Amino acid sequence: MTSEINLLRAELRNRIEKLEKARIDTAIENTKYSAKNIRRDAENAELKIRVAKLEEDFSNNTSASNSNTSEDILLNNTLEESPLTSEIPPIPPCFEGLEEQWADLNKNGRDFRKEIWFRTHIDLSRKEKIIPLEHLANFFRRALQEESLDDSHENLQEEDLDNGDFNYQESELCTLTDETSSDEDLVDD
Repeated sequence: MTSEINLLRAELRNRIEKLEKARIDTAIENTKYSAKNIRRDAENAELKIRVAKLEEDFSNNTSASNSNTSEDILLNNTLEESPLTSEIPPIPPCFEGLEEQWADLNKNGRDFRKEIWFRTHIDLSRKEKIIPLEHLANFFRRALQEESLDDSHENLQEEDLDNGDFNYQESELCTLTDETSSDEDLVDD
C-alpha cells in the first residue's frame, strides 16, 4: 500500500510540475501579448489624434471655402421663414428620383431653385456658344411667342363661336402658327 501511495505521490508531483511549467509559460506569453497590446493601444491613440486633427482641418477648410455665411442665409430666407421652421421646397420635375440631393441642397431652408435655373441656362448657353443674356432673351422671346400664340388661338376660337363656322382647313391654321410651335398646338376640326 505504501508503494501505491508513493507512486500516486510521484504522479501528483509530476503533474504539479507540468502545471507549474504551463502556468509560467502562459504568464510569459501573456506578458508578450500585453506588451503588444500596449504598443497597439499607443498606435491607436496616435491614429485617433491624427483623425481628429484631420477632421478639424477638413471642417476648417470646408467652412472657409463655403460661400454661404449666416448673413447670406438670412438674406435668402424671408422674414416669416426661419431655418429651423422652414420646409423643403417642392421637388421640381428635373430632380425627380434625386430627393436626397434636393434635400441636401435645401437643408438650411434655402431655396436653390433660382440658382439651379440660372446654372442650367448658363450651361445651355455654353453648349450653344451664345452669351447668357442672349440665351435669356431667346428664352423670353419663345415664352412671349407661345403666350401670343395661345392668345391668337383663343381669339380664333371666340371668332369661330361667333361665326358658327368650325371648318377651318389645316393650311389656314399653319399660317397662324410659327416655326417654334409643335403639332399639338394645331386645332383639329
